Amino acid sequence: MPLDLKTLAITAALTLVSATAHAAGLRVRGEVTAIDGPMISVEAATGQVVDVSVPEPVVLLYRDIDIEDIAPGAYVAAPTVKSADGNRRALGLVVFPEAMRGLNEGFKSWDLGSDSKMTNATVAQIVARGTDRVFTVTYGDEQQLVEVPPSAPVTTFAPADDADIQIGMKVVIFADQSGDAISGQYVGIHENGGLPPL
Repeated sequence: MPLDLKTLAITAALTLVSATAHAAGLRVRGEVTAIDGPMISVEAATGQVVDVSVPEPVVLLYRDIDIEDIAPGAYVAAPTVKSADGNRRALGLVVFPEAMRGLNEGFKSWDLGSDSKMTNATVAQIVARGTDRVFTVTYGDEQQLVEVPPSAPVTTFAPADDADIQIGMKVVIFADQSGDAISGQYVGIHENGGLPPL
């Protein structure tokens, strides 16, 4: 495929990802225990096994990056909980590829525990507070302070055309549910073998 067409295809894929990943919907997290055609069985941390139909999987490969490499202007996703001072405390921080800037922007409910939320926003300022970094992020006319502790994993991601889903992998499947049927297309994996932090 010529380079310009390949670039267009990757950009289109990232745009489609942005419409589903990091957005409202169901996220199935855990270890792949079986694969039967398009059906992927995932065992969650609770022990529950969830079957997800993934007929045309698109694998998103997450990798760790250094928080010091994030500059104002970056577009990020931050799953958070409320901190003691009323700000939001990050459970992780994901830097979007530039092609996904501005999509799914906002502050929404999330499913990483009680009071967890997801903020997709642009970084306006970064300051140090002890060992934490405090990000001022903006979405629309809103502004939010997000405290990022050293324990919060910081990642970015990209489609991985050559990656195959295998039994034993830790995955996050971005899915939708209709009745008892769960289906998805985008499957997140981490290069270190752990769960993507979102």
